[in-house]
Amino acid sequence: MNTINIIYGTYNSQPVGVSHDKIEEAYQKIYKSYLKVLNKFPSFPIVLYYSGVLIEWIEKYHPEFIMLLSEMVR
Repeated sequence: MNTINIIYGTYNSQPVGVSHDKIEEAYQKIYKSYLKVLNKFPSFPIVLYYSGVLIEWIEKYHPEFIMLLSEMVR
């Protein structure tokens, strides 16, 4: 029997100039929750993409997210 390997990927982005409140809302409802769920499945292969605007915002306002991402990579 042949095996098929699947890698799941996501594209996460926010447009330049979007308000802090809109990104914060998306962070709380989507990005943070999604990462917490993924963290429960360490052997699940995934590719996560974050746009520069979004990752800079996350680094500034939620460094704990970056720490969790780092742990997951290790």
